Amino acid sequence: MGQFNGDKTMKYGSIRFNMKDLRNADLRREVILGQIKPDKLVTMTIEDMASNQRQFENEKIKMKFLRKRITLQENAKDFCSFKKPSQEPVKCSDAIRSKDIYYRKAKEEGWRARSAFKLLQMDEEFNIFEGVKRVVDLCAAPGSWSQVLSRKLYLPAKLSPDSSDNDLPLIVAIDLQPMAPIEGVIQVQGDITNARTAEVVIRHFDGCKADLVVCDGAPDVTGLHDMDEFVQSQLILAGLTIVTHVLREGGKFIAKIFRGKDTSLLYCQLKLFFPVVTFAKPKSSRNSSIEAFAVCENYSPPEGFNPKDLYRLLEKVGSPSGADDLDCSSAWLEGANKVYIPFLACGDLSGYDSDRSYPLPKVADGTYQSLDPVQPPIAPPYKRALEMKKASSHGIKELEKLSSDS
Repeated sequence: MGQFNGDKTMKYGSIRFNMKDLRNADLRREVILGQIKPDKLVTMTIEDMASNQRQFENEKIKMKFLRKRITLQENAKDFCSFKKPSQEPVKCSDAIRSKDIYYRKAKEEGWRARSAFKLLQMDEEFNIFEGVKRVVDLCAAPGSWSQVLSRKLYLPAKLSPDSSDNDLPLIVAIDLQPMAPIEGVIQVQGDITNARTAEVVIRHFDGCKADLVVCDGAPDVTGLHDMDEFVQSQLILAGLTIVTHVLREGGKFIAKIFRGKDTSLLYCQLKLFFPVVTFAKPKSSRNSSIEAFAVCENYSPPEGFNPKDLYRLLEKVGSPSGADDLDCSSAWLEGANKVYIPFLACGDLSGYDSDRSYPLPKVADGTYQSLDPVQPPIAPPYKRALEMKKASSHGIKELEKLSSDS
C-alpha cells in the first residue's frame, strides 16, 4: 500500500498525486485500502517521464506535469495498468501515414511536407500574397513553405512575358539546418535571433525591407502542453527580433503558435506591433493538435520604437503594474481585463478532414505503392545518432560472431 499523507496525497515511489485526481470513486477506495499494489503503478521519476513522454504507448492517458504533480485526465484505471514504455522509438509505418490524406497529397503534388497546405489555406482566407515582392521564411527547413512561396510568387513572375530579372520577387529562407535548393529561394543558414542575420537579409533585398515574414518553426515538443506552449511563444518573440529589423511598415507576419492558458498574453504582445491579429486554424492542421497560426497584419511599431527596447516592451505587457519582481504573466488578462481573441478556421470546411484516415486509392494491380518523400533531409540533426547506433549494433554482431566461433 502506498504512503497516505496528511495533505490528502498518495505517494508511490517517486510519484505523488492528489487523491481528488482519481475521479473514479471505486478506484480511490481501492487505493486507500491498499487493494491496488504499488507495483501496478508507474514508478518512474519525473525526469524519466519527461524524457520518455513521446514514447507513451497508451493514447488514452494524457498526463500533465507541473510542479511535480500529476493530473489524470482520462480513466484512472487505465493509468493503474499503464506500463513503462520501451526505450525503442515509436515507429509509424509508411502504410499508416499514407492514410493521412494531406501526407499523401503532399507527396503526390511534390510538396516536401504536408505543412504546405496550411500556408495555402491561410492564403485563401487572408490573401497574404497580394502585392508581395520580398519575403522572409524563418525556420524554413525542410522547405515546404519556401516551395509555396516559390510557386505562388517567383515562378508565375518568371514565366510572365512582361517580367524582367529586376522585377522578380525575392525570397530568403533562414534556418540553422541546411536544406536542398528551391528555385527562386535564397538560403541563409543562420540564427533568427541574431541581428546579423537581419543584416544579411536586408543586403539580399538591396537595402529594402520585406513585405511578408512567415515562420512555421516549432521546438521539439515534449507533450507537456504548458511547457510546449511557453517555448513556442518564446520562439515567436525571438522571431519578432528579426521581424522588427526586416519587415516594412504595413507588412504581414505569419507564425505558428500553440494555444494554451497564456495565449492571450502572446496576443497582446503581438498587438503592440500589429493592429490586426487573428489566430487561424487551417483545415489541414489536426483538430487534436494545439497548433494554430497568428496572422498579423499592417505592421505598425510604436512611435519612436527602438529594436533594442523590444523585450522591455514585451515584458511590460505581462507586468502592467511595472513591478520588477513579477514574472511576465497573463493572469491579469482575466476577469474585467479578459481579452477575446479572433479565431478563424481556414480552408474548405467541407474538404478533407486532417484527423480522419482515408482509404488508399485503388490501383490496377490492387496494391497501392507509397511514394518516396519529395526531398529527404540532407543533414538531419539525428544523423550522427543513427550512425552511432548502426556502428554499435554492428559491433555487437561482430562480438557475437567471435564468441560463437570460439
